[in-house]
Amino acid sequence: MPKVFFVGGLEDGRWSSFAQHAQEFGLPRPIPVALKTIALQAEAWLHTLPMGSFVRLDTFGRQFDSLLPFYHLGQRPRQAESDASLSPTEISALEDHYYHGAILAPRQLALGFADFLTCLAQANRPDIVFLQDPLEIITLCDKTACHQRLRAAGVPTAQALPSTVLPQILTYDMLRQQMATQGWQNAFVKLRHGSSASGIMALRLSQDRVAAWTTIAAKRGTEHPSFFYNSRKIHKLYDHASIATLIHGLAKEGLHSERWFPKASLEGHSCDLRIVTVAGRFAAAVLRQSKTPFTNLHLGNKRADPASLRAVMTAKAWDHLQDTVTAVAKLFPKSLHLGIDLAVHSNFRNHAVLEVNAFGDFIKGTSWCESPYAAQMRWLKAQR
Repeated sequence: MPKVFFVGGLEDGRWSSFAQHAQEFGLPRPIPVALKTIALQAEAWLHTLPMGSFVRLDTFGRQFDSLLPFYHLGQRPRQAESDASLSPTEISALEDHYYHGAILAPRQLALGFADFLTCLAQANRPDIVFLQDPLEIITLCDKTACHQRLRAAGVPTAQALPSTVLPQILTYDMLRQQMATQGWQNAFVKLRHGSSASGIMALRLSQDRVAAWTTIAAKRGTEHPSFFYNSRKIHKLYDHASIATLIHGLAKEGLHSERWFPKASLEGHSCDLRIVTVAGRFAAAVLRQSKTPFTNLHLGNKRADPASLRAVMTAKAWDHLQDTVTAVAKLFPKSLHLGIDLAVHSNFRNHAVLEVNAFGDFIKGTSWCESPYAAQMRWLKAQR
């Protein structure tokens, strides 16, 4: 059996769960590699691996020092596109804010990670098997680029505001103008490189009135804060000025804006699905239910069995949903696993893909088939 290398943050449950599943399936223990240790020498590290090795790429981890090399890698490309780039001294100072949930230069971090992934892709090791293709990860970590790929292939998605350059929205007034041009009253506004509901807002406009649900908070008593913060407590805003401050502060990092898709409701909760595919097949799913527009489980939302949603859909509607999942997997054929966020319309017939996650396979309490890691172990075992 070729060696399997797990590259990512090693201090959270992803690594330990992956290793445990390998043991349960009688596979050799994967070799852990801290992502931060190879960030600046990606090509050199890849050339040290035995022929035919498997490489799983995962997220940074929870420690700030895991992010540092990627901020540095992203400094030059960020400087080339914007004056919002951070210098090495400014990057080091971010640690003081990191553990308080501050939204810290996500565009620069994403550009640095993309630089690292590009080096891996161009390292001329065709014998190495990446469980997720590095170039596909770059697209998956960019909401706008991913959405464009889905739409071009005819995958059902929410309509997005046109985007040709970064940032596509500079101010709240520009956002409202673009929404009016498209005939929208409701929108989801997301950080282009955000994750886990980071920097997200659900916006409703009605003539001169406005309401916004968001996880974003500004530091209390600061009119023009240097940083915005993620909060697990969703709060509502009803005045244009407060919303404008948030939009203006985050727009420099790039925003992705979509029409608000009306989700199905069960037991008084709006809901959507996190579906994990492995080797192109539907492997596992969890139903996420919420009384707010955001269903992310880490926000304290309800986890439920997808069977409750399936039970109120027609067989035709459910078959169409499964066809969409298969179509998404085919768009990323070199990614062994994908985490697909998919919402069923309030009419229980139509649906839309909300996001596709490169690292969305670590979910607990899944039902319908086996766990995502178990499905991956079966695939690895078949490669002997």
